[in-house]
Amino acid sequence: MLTTGLVGDVIGASKAALISDWPYLIEILGETAIVYGDDSAGFAATLATLDAAAIERSAQLSGELRDTYPWERSAEETWLLLKDVLASGR
Repeated sequence: MLTTGLVGDVIGASKAALISDWPYLIEILGETAIVYGDDSAGFAATLATLDAAAIERSAQLSGELRDTYPWERSAEETWLLLKDVLASGR
């Protein structure tokens, strides 16, 4: 899974996110996401109780993260990192 793509898509398209409790996802998406834990039982329980209001809330909050993680900043930081890697020969 390309996590930056997942997170970027959720934020950029204002989509709801049903995620595991992987610290990276929690750190970036925070209360925006619907967290199911780390196992199939948690996933099934979350799906069983999921309603339209929770999905709408997650989608709305994810769109609000655009100001926190603007595409332009992410693109610039990625470009600078790639330039550094190429310059170092790594």
